[in-house]
Amino acid sequence: MCPPEPASPASLSLPADAVLIHVGPFKTGTTAIQASLSEHRDDLADHGVWYPGPAMRLAREVWSLRGGSPRGYRTLGPEVWEEFVAQVPAHPGRIALSAEEFVTLRSDRIGKLVADLGPDRVHIVMVARRLEALIPSSWQEWIKSTYGSMSYEQYVEDLMDPASTATAAVAFWHSHDIGAVLRRWREHLPGDRITVLVADEGDRERLARVLEEMLDLPGGLLRPGQQENASLTWARTEMYRRLNDFFAAHDWGERTWRRMMRQGVMQGLMSAPRGPGEAPIPPVPAVARDWLARLSAEREQAVRDAGVRVLGDPAALRFTAAGATDRLPAPPTELPIDAAVAAVSALVEVSVEEQEAIRERVRSREVERRRALKRDLRRAHRRAQRQAVRRARRQAQRRAQRRAAAPAVDPLAGVSSTDLLGEIARRQGARLRRTVRRRR
Repeated sequence: MCPPEPASPASLSLPADAVLIHVGPFKTGTTAIQASLSEHRDDLADHGVWYPGPAMRLAREVWSLRGGSPRGYRTLGPEVWEEFVAQVPAHPGRIALSAEEFVTLRSDRIGKLVADLGPDRVHIVMVARRLEALIPSSWQEWIKSTYGSMSYEQYVEDLMDPASTATAAVAFWHSHDIGAVLRRWREHLPGDRITVLVADEGDRERLARVLEEMLDLPGGLLRPGQQENASLTWARTEMYRRLNDFFAAHDWGERTWRRMMRQGVMQGLMSAPRGPGEAPIPPVPAVARDWLARLSAEREQAVRDAGVRVLGDPAALRFTAAGATDRLPAPPTELPIDAAVAAVSALVEVSVEEQEAIRERVRSREVERRRALKRDLRRAHRRAQRQAVRRARRQAQRRAQRRAAAPAVDPLAGVSSTDLLGEIARRQGARLRRTVRRRR
């Protein structure tokens, strides 16, 4: 691990050739800042900052670097990351990268990233958020993104169990165990090139302002993007969870689930305005209070002891009594009609688009089949013509060869002179008689 660094200066401005990597983690305002960076890509370029595109974030490249894609996505080879790295020398100024997947990298992958992008250029910024705010938000994100169907109560229980091997729990702590994440990055970067921003739940534009200062951008340039990964209400998450169960029971496959649920139902649920009485996902139950308080204190101390630049007060990571409820109420069983209509409408829309796409593929295949048939017929006709010409030529050649090989025949062979003179006299007499008859 690199040795601790002295306190960082007041200015956040990075060197003119810095590569700033926003590593997330998930559910800390990443989608909003990525939408803003993507929306202002040209403005960033005008200020000497390259934000790679056209995607909103650098997900595919990080999947390639870490050697694994999310469930349901095609596995990418290392060449995707290498192709990106090959573009870096063409951008000697500041570079900004953002993807929540950066926080999931193993130490050896972080070492490769730093080596590939420039050991003297790489800086990272990450956001630390209170656990009681993260857990409800992360549960609904897990349900939305991973075909998950576990209840909120089961999700909390898995997080509380240190021996749990549940995929959801392992994924959560791999991204949000601040101490472990910082240790992985500190093995390859000095502390003054790692910035931890302690989240302020009441100030959602703070990350944008920090990035503006680090990249020497005009204040207000990175206003919140149009796209924000807002959390669903409890009722909407519960509807989505049950539909996930329904899909899993019918084994329709992840491609169908992603198309119908992620691109259909979820988009509809997120687009409908929140109805009166729709409750957010409740805080964790009271039985988790002691656990939350202990882990929150450990996370606060991990930030203080990491030897990195910290923006904000680590004490904001402490557990508050408002972050737990005496007992979890029963999951909701009703959904506002507007939300239901939006979900069904979006599902119908993607279904119709899917059917249209299938029909278009069928039409394209039929057109291509007919074209191929015409091509084959033309080729067959030309081939038959060529074969007929070749046959005619061969036959002519054989006749010529036979004529050339046949011996010469003398038509008078074997005829005596007497017989020849007699035949001539006969023909001359016949001719004379015909002449006499005509003159009469």
